[in-house]
Amino acid sequence: MLKDSLKARQDRTDYMFFEGKYDSVILSSIDNIKLAEKLGNKDAAFYSRYMIGASFIYLKDFKNAHVYGEDYLNFAEKSKDDFKIARAYNFMGALYLTEKKYDSALPLFKKALPLSLKRKDTLEASMVYYNLSESYLNQGDNKNAQLYFQKAKQGIDAMGSKALVTEMNLLQGKLNLSLNNPKEAIVNFKDAIAFAQEKNYIDDYLTEAHKEYSNALYDIGDYKEAFVVRKKFDSLIEIQFENEKLMAIQNAAAQFSVNEYKKQALQAELEKKLISEKVLLSNILLYFFIGTAIVMGLFLIILYISHKGRKELTLTLKEKNQQYLKAKQKSEKLALAKSKFFSTVSHELRTPLYGVIGLSSVLLEDESLKNHQADLKNLKFSADYLLALINDVLQISKLESNTLEEMKSPFDLRDLVQSIVTSFQYSLVQNKNKLHVEISENIPHTIVGDRVRLSQILMNLVGNAIKFTNNGDIYIKVQEESISENEVTIHFSIKDNGIGIPKEKQKAIFEEFQQVDSDDFKIQGTGLGLTIVKKLLEASGSSIKLKSEQGEGSTFSFTLSFQILKHLLQDKIIDDNSILNGKKILVVDDNRINQIVTKRILENHGIICSIAESGDIAIEQLRINDFDLVLMDINMPGKDGIETTKEIRKFNKIVPILALTAIEVEEMKNKIEASGMNDIIVKPYDTDKFLKVILNNLNDTDEDIFYQHKSSSLEK
Repeated sequence: MLKDSLKARQDRTDYMFFEGKYDSVILSSIDNIKLAEKLGNKDAAFYSRYMIGASFIYLKDFKNAHVYGEDYLNFAEKSKDDFKIARAYNFMGALYLTEKKYDSALPLFKKALPLSLKRKDTLEASMVYYNLSESYLNQGDNKNAQLYFQKAKQGIDAMGSKALVTEMNLLQGKLNLSLNNPKEAIVNFKDAIAFAQEKNYIDDYLTEAHKEYSNALYDIGDYKEAFVVRKKFDSLIEIQFENEKLMAIQNAAAQFSVNEYKKQALQAELEKKLISEKVLLSNILLYFFIGTAIVMGLFLIILYISHKGRKELTLTLKEKNQQYLKAKQKSEKLALAKSKFFSTVSHELRTPLYGVIGLSSVLLEDESLKNHQADLKNLKFSADYLLALINDVLQISKLESNTLEEMKSPFDLRDLVQSIVTSFQYSLVQNKNKLHVEISENIPHTIVGDRVRLSQILMNLVGNAIKFTNNGDIYIKVQEESISENEVTIHFSIKDNGIGIPKEKQKAIFEEFQQVDSDDFKIQGTGLGLTIVKKLLEASGSSIKLKSEQGEGSTFSFTLSFQILKHLLQDKIIDDNSILNGKKILVVDDNRINQIVTKRILENHGIICSIAESGDIAIEQLRINDFDLVLMDINMPGKDGIETTKEIRKFNKIVPILALTAIEVEEMKNKIEASGMNDIIVKPYDTDKFLKVILNNLNDTDEDIFYQHKSSSLEK
């Protein structure tokens, strides 16, 4: 039964590999290794290691791919099995080919070829010919590249296989280009692209086919069509970039699992050795007592042996403790690297969002665009939600450590729900669903709470309901549980009549990177939505409840409490711009879009705005001109915002300088304060809050009209 179970597990792992679920392949392979070792099945254990190595190639983690590939190659060579050796040579050759190390790849493919021919495996031999052709082509050896391509084509044509149409046409087109036959190459590239699009493949081969097709069109002088194809190539590159980000997340999860497995394996080995040593020690003591009864003289000898064994054991344990300490230090370095990676990704994602949110805010204030107010509000709502989602996904460690702060503010619950409904109009039409909203009349219109957190929870739950329902109905019900003078407790439920969730998977779906699998629904996503919902509710002192039957739909529900706002305070800056009007502000930013957005927001409120593209220009401007305030970007080429501020403070200690940045505040807070800056504004930002922070820092007595005391955004 265990053997049958192992075979079934490996079959499922192979299927996940062809589906592209490489992190799941690695997790399953680790379990398969444990079971294979328990059964003493060495072949199965090393095959699982081979699958881990292959997954790391697709995740572009070549270092780990080499570790597992070389491990399998050593095993194959010791087994003297032609099939395993050929597979190992092909694997290592493909790894070097992916790394563009053609000199290393060629010898391995040449070793694999006679073994494949000996086994009379037409498909395997054809793939070796294909790899040899590509290797020679990349080395500029067109003669051998053409020779091996023809052999590969003969084998694939003989089998009548259509699985490699894109790859074969792409390689043949590249060969024709190298032989100065661009017109024939164009035909090949068109065939490659047509087949990939017919099968809905979006991969490296399709992207490369568009690139080579554009080059061929350029060679024959068709520059207009070459430009069109190049644009398509650029769009595919963007799709690949998104896929690579998802693979980076998968690789991080897989790497963590592999490290845990290695750590557990080492611990098990040490425990086994320790038990063995304890047994040996017990035997020594037993022999000691027996020897005492026979010959008292043996007592000293046995005592010496026992003492020596204890000393060696102590030394061994000290060595192992040192190894554990090194492993701990390595783990901390990995955690630091992960944190740095998340910080970089956070900055790179927030920077373009600043343009979207800023421009949408400016357009909302444009009187000539009143007819598009609803569309612009929906655009800004979606961008705000995307920003919040990015923040929570990249800072999921904050959720786990309960350090996420709750940002309470007044908002209209009905407007929030309507914005969510509007943002899903396209998805509803696409899946032919109807969305029904029921909000109790007893619930006040304006309540106080974390609007962004509630929108994240509802967006994730409604989005899931729409994705897993076709031609059905989704219900959003909002009912009061209790109402007092100052507080209302609200019960939210999102119900659908979609595919439902099996009982055995109802706990797993709240774990990271987990999704419901169905033959009828192939849903793309990170598998983090319900994890974020669960952690956000836990951070708010609540929990998510689920009722579901497979094939009959699902109902997710939760309860949250909100304060009741008796007197709605105006949270926006009043229309009288007399305080801001005529103020001179210097914006220091190297990004053109950021300059445009910030300048338009400031000028719309009567502020005189000047731009400095670098730190040096900003310093020169402040030496010769007077400004009421400076908005300083942090990440700039040359002098960054920190260095620029330090230079300014040497000759001007009065002008308020505010950091305007997309970086994580926690990382740079101390450096920003130490440089002499007065406050921090994190991009993207709400326009009203942005202007209020500026007012709060302007050296003007009129600001007392609005504020009774000053407090920085850091203190808030």
